[in-house]
Amino acid sequence: MFDKICIYYFSGTGNTEVVAELFKDEFTKTNKSVDLVKIEDVLNDRKKLYIDKYDLIGIAHPVYGFGVPGIIYKFIKLMPEANGKKVFLFKTSGDFIFLNNGASKTAIKKLRKKGVDVFHESLICMPSNWLIGYNDEVNKQLYDTAKIKVKNIAKEILEYKKRSIKANMVLRFFTLFVNTFEDKCCAKMFGRFLTANDDCTNCGKCIKDCPVSNIYKKEDKVKFKWKCIFCMRCVYACPENAIRSRGIRVFILKNGYNIRKLINNKGIKGEYITKDTKGFYKRFYDYIYPV
Repeated sequence: MFDKICIYYFSGTGNTEVVAELFKDEFTKTNKSVDLVKIEDVLNDRKKLYIDKYDLIGIAHPVYGFGVPGIIYKFIKLMPEANGKKVFLFKTSGDFIFLNNGASKTAIKKLRKKGVDVFHESLICMPSNWLIGYNDEVNKQLYDTAKIKVKNIAKEILEYKKRSIKANMVLRFFTLFVNTFEDKCCAKMFGRFLTANDDCTNCGKCIKDCPVSNIYKKEDKVKFKWKCIFCMRCVYACPENAIRSRGIRVFILKNGYNIRKLINNKGIKGEYITKDTKGFYKRFYDYIYPV
């Protein structure tokens, strides 16, 4: 039914990109042609937005403030009318709490207004990359779990199995408020108060990598504007670990975040959570080992 697939995705620090790659691997195992395209590349005219050439479209995003990053809405606005084009959507988050269930609902509503058939929605829990960091074994276990879940979800998608995540409508008003505040206020303040310390070598990586062109150079100093979307990419990807916050430091993990390094570390077993696990991590047991 689906031979040519494209997954358009936005990923700040790599979680969503890694999951998009897992989907590609699963689809290609069944001899499907799969393209991965960064949404920021479309918005910045580095890639063309082709919808008609594909049988199936995937849209992927991380959950920010219980909702969708604003960059996703810009992408949807740019999409042409699709006349029944089949679309699946998946999101990644550092937790599977019920407040994240409705994160994509507004985006899905906007997509359907474009005439697309959003028939499958899923959430993949990945390592936390802000505020509270998990230990490496838990992070590896979540990644290993993601591989299993993506395998099953990919099969459902190729079989055109319809799936939607249920969300509490009352809580949706709360989460929409939080997401709007995070996107319109908190993210922009966070970005504006970032600074590059004396370890900065002016390599320009942060300027090149920023998805919304929030970073620039002035008088050989890296500067930040008011367009930040809280993706944290510049903070964690800086080769010299030179980018710091002058005010809102609590969101940045002390030891940084690198999902690729975690995945490639063969010394991390990823077998931390069991039925005997106590405390905070116990809550992940049912997600990792569903009945």
